[in-house]
Amino acid sequence: MKSRLRHEHVGFTLIELLVVVAIIALLAAILMPSLVKAREQAKAVVCLSNMHNIGTSFALYHNVYQDYYPTAYSYVDGASSSNGYYHWTAALSKTEYKESVASRTYPKAAKQYICPSHSPGGWAPTNFTTWRLPDPPAGQSSQDVSDTVDDQQAPRLSYVVNEIIMPRKKFDSIYDRQKPPGTSNLCLVKVTEVESPSNTIAVAEFSNSANCIWGNSVGGGTAYKSHRPTNGIKSNQVNAVFDGEGYLTGTQVYKLSFAEAAEAIAAVIADKAAASVSHHISYTNPYMHDEESNYLFVDGHASRHSLKETLDPGYYMWGKRVYSVADKPIIDDFLP
Repeated sequence: MKSRLRHEHVGFTLIELLVVVAIIALLAAILMPSLVKAREQAKAVVCLSNMHNIGTSFALYHNVYQDYYPTAYSYVDGASSSNGYYHWTAALSKTEYKESVASRTYPKAAKQYICPSHSPGGWAPTNFTTWRLPDPPAGQSSQDVSDTVDDQQAPRLSYVVNEIIMPRKKFDSIYDRQKPPGTSNLCLVKVTEVESPSNTIAVAEFSNSANCIWGNSVGGGTAYKSHRPTNGIKSNQVNAVFDGEGYLTGTQVYKLSFAEAAEAIAAVIADKAAASVSHHISYTNPYMHDEESNYLFVDGHASRHSLKETLDPGYYMWGKRVYSVADKPIIDDFLP
């Protein structure tokens, strides 16, 4: 009997191919959210590492400067913003920034100030030249229209300091005495004087919206002011907004409620004109990482929390006192 070799055609019909494609598409749809979430989690971890590095930089600064924090910013010439700002990021890399002014370059360590989840890629300094920073975030322009002034600040910045720890003490002492009340009432803060350092925020994350850093001042006019600090408090002064730049001795200060903070943040995102009358917590993005944000605390640790957690009256994370003003008022629970 002759055996007959039978050659069978091996392959896929059109229907079978469509079934395979459908299965692949279904698996991709199932896995995609998990992949996106994993990628965002990885970015949050990098951001947390950045904050740990910033905390280490602060610790080194404390060792050199007798436990003091730097100011949030000061005027380079001590008198006005016309020659730019000296920022806390420059204070942490003082030698590098001193050298970079002449070379018009930025220190390599500046990368630690950029959160990979911050959609603008970090805000530019308030004053920057196009030839030192040719690619600023979309929509952000320099305060200095002459294109000649560069702030001593990290070229891109995703982090903002707490004003009760690092004040807006911008004038040299000679000019402070000419402008009371105001920044003459502000003072440098020692890390050792901060109560509950493991529960007091030193650094938060900047908002993704350029509206949050829009502001005005007598000296600088209206501009995107990325040099300014944030805070989680209110006062009994005009609009209840706490503004350390114009602090009056005897001012009463209170904890912001979660509702007040969320409302201020939403108002500024909707309209940059609201920035000048909103609580300064609107500078932050408390929803940066899956409805939470990373925070660096005074004791040097960094961790992730929701906005509501940071403003919990029983476990309030924005400070017990305003350490950056001379009379160091207690931050009371709520404005009557």
